[in-house]
Amino acid sequence: MNYVLHSPEYLYLLLLLPILAWLLGRKGKRRALLFPNIEIAKAVASRQRRMWGALWVFLRMLPFALIIVALARPQIERGFSEENYSGVDIVLTVDLSPSMLALDFSQNEYNLKTRLDVVKEVLNEFIDERKNDRIGMIAFSRDPYLVSPLTLNHDWLKSNLARMEIGMAGDATAIGTAIASSTNRLRDSQAKSKIVILLTDGDNNAGDIDPNIAAESARAFGVKVYTVAIGRNDNVYTYILDTNTNRIARNRNGQPLIRETVYPVNFEALEKIAEITRSRAFQAKNVKELHDIYEEINRLEKTDIKIRRYANYEELFYYFLIPAIVLLLLGKVLRVTRYRRAP
Repeated sequence: MNYVLHSPEYLYLLLLLPILAWLLGRKGKRRALLFPNIEIAKAVASRQRRMWGALWVFLRMLPFALIIVALARPQIERGFSEENYSGVDIVLTVDLSPSMLALDFSQNEYNLKTRLDVVKEVLNEFIDERKNDRIGMIAFSRDPYLVSPLTLNHDWLKSNLARMEIGMAGDATAIGTAIASSTNRLRDSQAKSKIVILLTDGDNNAGDIDPNIAAESARAFGVKVYTVAIGRNDNVYTYILDTNTNRIARNRNGQPLIRETVYPVNFEALEKIAEITRSRAFQAKNVKELHDIYEEINRLEKTDIKIRRYANYEELFYYFLIPAIVLLLLGKVLRVTRYRRAP
């Protein structure tokens, strides 16, 4: 809820009030009254109070100030409703298999980060850049997991992204199933562009759907699948996943267990998926390359759109106009009674 002014330019009229106060406060011609004796004149003079002069000028200016504020039309903004949305619908599809615990994207040995930690940081930045697009999210390993349907509520989307953990969707990599699930979220979309950004660090080794068949289905629904391979086919250090708790395994002292291994990335298979859906395949071997990839996709999928937003407003001008009218009437009454001028 926000307070706004529909016509704030009227507030400049407030600058004229000091001039008006000066004009009204100027001394006029001297007036004279005849008193039968000097004692009566002294009694009348003793009841004059200088403070009432300044207060009277203030009371005469106040209704004019209130009228000016009313002309500016103060309002309460009750929120936006959006219509005629047409832009880009995006599904971010993220691999949560145990290989995403690899530490090869860490900056140094004192600041260890898993691949998933880095991916979350990059995706947060990407989401911030797509303010006018609906974005959904699918996490997958052995099974797909709906993190968020398509939404414009990006704060809610990012909060769900933060809760994603390795092992919440199994311990394998079902790329075909993930593409099919992501495509299903876009099949009824009316957006001008529908895209899936598939990020994985492995090869398809689970699920009943072949990745190429899933890609053919995506193309039939007008969905482009950008593929991002993260990692390289070298030895990497990685945290060990405790399959009983789906947490990082630790020793008796509470220190996380780390081992050296190889996680093969089938970049050729990901290139084929991108080729089928007429998009592009990328490979990130470090943090900078991953940032650059999502920036490149952001540039490729820019669409000029118009979103008409209609705000609901509650007018507040009468809270100023009514007191102004009351003060003007009160001033009129006082001028012919308590502050009546001598002839």
